[in-house]
Amino acid sequence: MAAGAAAGGSVRLQIGPADLTITVPSAATHRILRYSATLGGILTLEENSVESLRMDLLSATSNANRPLASPGDNAYTITKTGSYVLTANTRMMFNEAFA
Repeated sequence: MAAGAAAGGSVRLQIGPADLTITVPSAATHRILRYSATLGGILTLEENSVESLRMDLLSATSNANRPLASPGDNAYTITKTGSYVLTANTRMMFNEAFA
């Protein structure tokens, strides 16, 4: 999130049957949230060059805290709430299933 965006909010990811929400805390500094299902469903927050585990900001309503989607087409929705600003380097990546 961009510096100066003091207001928090959330990002909700709905991918196939998975439903995951990440709370974006209020802050005036540049922050990086990193979530990895591959690493066991962990969420970290980097602020002032310090990265810390922040599982308290993670909420999942299905598939525990590791969203999984079946091979093939999966509908997805990303919903951002709040007035924080995402930087130009914001990205979401996924790994495809291989036989």
